[in-house]
Amino acid sequence: MKKILLIIMILLMSGCSKDLTNEEIIYNDYVKELKIENSSADNLPFDLSIYLDKIIEKEVMYRVIIDNPKVSLRNIETLVIHDKYTEDIFPSSGIFDEKLSLIPGVINKSSNYVEGIILIGYIPYEGDVESLNVTFKLLFKYEDDDEKTHEIVFSTKK
Repeated sequence: MKKILLIIMILLMSGCSKDLTNEEIIYNDYVKELKIENSSADNLPFDLSIYLDKIIEKEVMYRVIIDNPKVSLRNIETLVIHDKYTEDIFPSSGIFDEKLSLIPGVINKSSNYVEGIILIGYIPYEGDVESLNVTFKLLFKYEDDDEKTHEIVFSTKK
């Protein structure tokens, strides 16, 4: 009887497991990497702006804008996380969707050469937006003109 119960439990447990897609594995690895990474890049090859807006009484929206590249940034993968509680996923680009490129002076949406990338997320927060005190970490991976891959981690407090 115990053997039958054990077999049923094993079948139930294996039947309930969900295989993650390659994109989900990459996303989870990037989140883990950002959570443990403590260093931060000094010189970014693009402009970075972060805006916080109180959109409803219990939620703050954040926008991370990446634009004005200083060099060619191709096949971009980027993800931003923060240190506040959330049940939402963190915003990303180039992981679950097509990779974009930022090339100085070039905009061609059909070729995925864009003017900028905006990552938008939400933080549950009832207080005043000025007292939020949040740390954002950005992971930015790209290829240069020689197809060499670069990875940047940037951290900032707001």
